Amino acid sequence: MLTDLFIAFSRLHPQIRVELVVTSRRVNLIEEGIDLALRAGKLDDSSLVARKVAVAELGLYAAPSYLERRGAPRRFPELALHACVLHKTASGVMPWRLAGPRGVEHVEVTGPIVADDLDTVRLLTVDGLGIALMPDVVVRSDVKRGALVRVLPAYALRGAAFHLVSVPLRHVPVRVKLLRDFLLAEIPKRLAGTPCAVE
Repeated sequence: MLTDLFIAFSRLHPQIRVELVVTSRRVNLIEEGIDLALRAGKLDDSSLVARKVAVAELGLYAAPSYLERRGAPRRFPELALHACVLHKTASGVMPWRLAGPRGVEHVEVTGPIVADDLDTVRLLTVDGLGIALMPDVVVRSDVKRGALVRVLPAYALRGAAFHLVSVPLRHVPVRVKLLRDFLLAEIPKRLAGTPCAVE
């Protein structure tokens, strides 16, 4: 979803080599020698330097082929009757507790595949496997080209924070500072939701 950011950074600073690790596993920045990480949701490790860069909204999406086959749910509880593509994070499968016209509602959903990679969830959903709960920014281009459709648009998971985290260092290498400052400036422009001031 943010690949274009790193393309732009590499063109701006071709002398800097970026090693990009894409995983939903919670990495240990110090032990694994990672300079920066983009994390969504609640932060566990208070020893890291964290800057909130944006707040995103997650919505329900499905492929037109799935909706033609199974029909679109008309009410939130009907999701329990549908095949859903579930995203498993480091803390487990994301619960579907969404804000809607009647406040926050919860539904137990199941599906044929649980994936720990959000892009895999997106691809399976585009292929018509089921309904998925995904950040709007992740599926923006799929919606634009008609590969995905918003389902029950009155419901959303709002306020999912994105943080740029790093190890506290007295002297930050110039290459890391350049990438950090670039991401802090560019990520809020690209993520859905309300951009937050750099803290």
